[in-house]
Amino acid sequence: MERSAKQYKSVLDYLRDMMELCQIAHRVDLARNYREAWETAATAVYGQLPPWGEIRTNYAPIPRPPGPPPKWREMILAKPYRKIIHRNDREEILECGHRLWAYGDSSAKRRRCGECVKSEKKPVSAVAHVPAGSPAVKARAAIA
Repeated sequence: MERSAKQYKSVLDYLRDMMELCQIAHRVDLARNYREAWETAATAVYGQLPPWGEIRTNYAPIPRPPGPPPKWREMILAKPYRKIIHRNDREEILECGHRLWAYGDSSAKRRRCGECVKSEKKPVSAVAHVPAGSPAVKARAAIA
C-alpha cells in the first residue's frame, strides 16, 4: 500500500520543528540527528533533495553598538530606591509615603518609586522634620 506525500507531511513538520528546537537549545548533536532523520524521510517521499547549509556550532553574542544607554534604562534608573516600611497582601508603603501594588518577590527590602521622580521628593530618612499626619508616619506606627 502506497502512501501519499500529504500523509508524510506531519512527520516532516515534526522533524523540522524538533530540528529548530534543538538549534535554539544549542544541542547541535541532536539537531544533526533530526536533520538526518528529516532527510531520510523527505528523500523517501520526494526523491533526491538539494544539500543543506551547515549547522552553526559556536554561538557568539552580537556586539552592542557603542553609544548612550537606551532611554527605557535611563527612565528606570532615574527612579530612586526607597525602603519598604509596610507590606500587606495587596500593597507596599515606601519610606517616602507612596503606595505601590505588591508584586514579585516578597522578600525585597526596597523598590523603585516612580512617584518620587515626578515630585522630586526626598526619602523620609533624609528629611529633618516629618509631619505627624504623613502616610509614612502612619505606616511606621501601624508596624510598631
